[in-house]
Amino acid sequence: MIWISTSCHGYLKVSVSNKELIKSKFKPSRYSFIQKGHWYLEEDIDAPNFMKKIWKKNWQDIFQKLPIEYHEHLMWEPK
Repeated sequence: MIWISTSCHGYLKVSVSNKELIKSKFKPSRYSFIQKGHWYLEEDIDAPNFMKKIWKKNWQDIFQKLPIEYHEHLMWEPK
């Protein structure tokens, strides 16, 4: 998992085959999207809710340690 930062928004990039994602049965909202085998969980609701679900009380500490990638042209594609 990595954090993606764009000029407009942020996303948690999670592989669609990520075991924690599959096991958690997390259902992203329409503001998150799949692109090239990865979920991009939007920063306002989906990313924090997923992180809270899998990392419980430690989610903020783990989040702070995630690598960050900056992208200028990542496009949100609503479902």
